[in-house]
Amino acid sequence: RSSIKELYFAGGEPLLIPEHYNILEFMVQSGNARHCILRYNSNGLEISERLLYLWNQFKQVKFNFSVDAYGDKNDYIRYPSKWQDIETNLRLLDQTGDNIVVNMACAVQALNVLYLDELAGWKLNNNFKKINLAPYGAGIIGLHLVYLPSYLNIRVLPIELKQIAADRISRFIKMINTAEFESNSYGRQRWEGIVKYMFDYRDWE
Repeated sequence: RSSIKELYFAGGEPLLIPEHYNILEFMVQSGNARHCILRYNSNGLEISERLLYLWNQFKQVKFNFSVDAYGDKNDYIRYPSKWQDIETNLRLLDQTGDNIVVNMACAVQALNVLYLDELAGWKLNNNFKKINLAPYGAGIIGLHLVYLPSYLNIRVLPIELKQIAADRISRFIKMINTAEFESNSYGRQRWEGIVKYMFDYRDWE
C-alpha cells in the first residue's frame, strides 16, 4: 500500500498539465488511489469525462474552484475565461459523487471587492446541492485576500470606494439569514474581516 495520503495540485492550472493525468492514472492503476486524497486550486475550466472518471477512484477530492466575480467581471479579471463555461462546470461538479468536495474560492482584491455581494448572491440563488456546503465559506463562498501585487491590494483604494464596498458588504451580511451563515461565526468573521482589513493602514491610499 502506498504511503501517499494526499496529493496537492496548486495553480498555475493543474488541469492543463499532462503529467497531472499521468500521476492520477498511476495511482489508480497501482491500486493506491482509494487511500489517497486529492486537493486542487484551479480555475475549473477543464473538467473532462476522463478527469471525473479518475477522481471517482480516489478516497476524496477537494476542489477549490477559483471564481473572482460574477459574469463579465470575472471574464475581465480571469481573461480569457468565459462565464458560461464557469456556470456549466459548476453545475457539472454539483452532480458529482460524495467523494468530491467543491468550494468556490474568491480572491478578494481591488478589482472585485465592490462586487462580492453580487457573486455571493448569484451563488445562493442557484441553490447548489454541494458547492460550499457549510462550514466551507459559511455555506456561501470562500474568501481570501490578495496581498501582492500591492496595486491589487484592497487597501490602495480611495476612501470613497472603500466606503461603498463596506456598505455593500454590510448590507449583504444583514440580509443573509441562512442557518449555515448564522451558526458559522468564523464564516461571518471572514466577511467582516474584509472590511476591517481594507480600512487598516490608511497610508496605502
